[in-house]
Amino acid sequence: MAPIPGLHELFDQVARGEPVVNYPLEGALVTDPTEYRYWNVSYFPVYGPNGIIQGITAASQEITQQKKAEKALIESEKLAAVGRLAASIAHEINNPLEAVTNLLYLARLSTNLEEVPNLLQAADTELRRVSAIAAQTLRFHRQSSSPQAIESAALVNEMYIRVGCTTPMHSFPRACERNAPFCASMARSARFSRTLSLMR
Repeated sequence: MAPIPGLHELFDQVARGEPVVNYPLEGALVTDPTEYRYWNVSYFPVYGPNGIIQGITAASQEITQQKKAEKALIESEKLAAVGRLAASIAHEINNPLEAVTNLLYLARLSTNLEEVPNLLQAADTELRRVSAIAAQTLRFHRQSSSPQAIESAALVNEMYIRVGCTTPMHSFPRACERNAPFCASMARSARFSRTLSLMR
């Protein structure tokens, strides 16, 4: 094993009579500098009959494969999180797009000219939802990782706007009873937000 920064300090610590137990070390091999290894090491002072430290006893356990497995697991979890994020974004965008398709179909077939502007307005609202989701995703990519204070009421109001709700907060439980699809949309948006938070 090639010289590792901090190793001499460990030896000095043991020479003072302070043992080192299960200390993680990592470094390249002398025979192959491109080969990087990981160990757990323990060093203990060896005392002579006069009570003076005469040497150091060492025990080491190589944990290279364990470290590689941990790194592979972390990368796998990251890929899984990216997959969940992509699925959530696709699902959230697909819902309003399907609504737009249906509204435009109804507007094209409608014989009531007074009804067409309402259908187009509803389609415009759904497109704004798609735009809001895309903007939120971009903000997530560019935002700072530092924590920020936020009011719970503002967070709930933002969620209402995201799903296109105009129901006052105090009457939300009664509205939820009358409008089960809205509640389902609210839950989907909440899951979408939680998926975003997992990627931070």
